[in-house]
Amino acid sequence: MIQVIDYLKIANKLNEIILYSSVGGIFLLWMWWTILSDDEKIKKTFFVFSSLIVFSIGFLPVNIYYENFGYLKYKKQATKANVINISNLKRNARIVEKEIENNSSIKNKKLYANRILNKFYLEGKFETLLEKQIIQKLKK
Repeated sequence: MIQVIDYLKIANKLNEIILYSSVGGIFLLWMWWTILSDDEKIKKTFFVFSSLIVFSIGFLPVNIYYENFGYLKYKKQATKANVINISNLKRNARIVEKEIENNSSIKNKKLYANRILNKFYLEGKFETLLEKQIIQKLKK
């Protein structure tokens, strides 16, 4: 039996990384605009706000930074797992989770969802009718 790859974790981490990167980008744009501004009131507000941000970031553990900003690490894992398109992986994970969320016969839904995604990306063998129906909705 092959090792089960946690496709759901990969998709979720890539979503988090994109969110944090977007927030950081917006903050950098705001900083740039504020620095170039001639208004002293805006510069004072910037100083107070940026001081609070820097102070807050100083208390975050370093491992959270590396865990959340390891985009290349998760993208590399996805590539090894035969994922061609990251957007489709995220879409596929949502579809599988939605399809099995109300199925009471499945005890461990996260494990079952990862098994379906493993079969879709790696094996290509589907045993049950439910799996076949779900797989028809997925895209590589």
